[in-house]
Amino acid sequence: MSNIVVIFSSPRAEGNSCTLGKAVMGGAMGLSMNTIKIHRLNSMYSVRGCQNCDRCSDGSPCYIEDDIKQVLEDIKECDSLIISMPMYFNGPCAQFKVLEDRLFSHMTPDLKPRYPGKKLVIILTHDDKECDGIADMVMVQLKDVFERKLGFNIIGTINYRCDRNRNSAASDKELLDYATNLGKQL
Repeated sequence: MSNIVVIFSSPRAEGNSCTLGKAVMGGAMGLSMNTIKIHRLNSMYSVRGCQNCDRCSDGSPCYIEDDIKQVLEDIKECDSLIISMPMYFNGPCAQFKVLEDRLFSHMTPDLKPRYPGKKLVIILTHDDKECDGIADMVMVQLKDVFERKLGFNIIGTINYRCDRNRNSAASDKELLDYATNLGKQL
């Protein structure tokens, strides 16, 4: 039995990153003992960025009272995490970036992971061939944050170019099967 948190960052509920996230989640749901909590960052009304106040450095949860606070608590308690996001303007979408910055509260004062050992699947989608190299660099940065700084064990990643098709992933059976199999490993 695993406690899994799924983070959907895209404003498009039926876009490529959500389709792939749902496929990973579907693989994880096939194991009937798993519990899954879903957070759609674009649906949150009260969201604030990290204030760099360092109040969390003593082990306290982030002091900011907003919708992200529950997401941070759920990530703290989870065994596995699925994050899906589109890339906008050469980086993760803003909805995800706010959460990523607030994950600083999951590090110790000496910048070590506070809750290491959780499993992770990362999904990043981007528009076109011209962005392939940038998407690769963004994925390297995401892996660094989650592996080295937060102590996650990355089960797999998906870095998908959609060629400006809003849901081309839905018809890519091989990719969907790969995503489903990643979910089965959580």
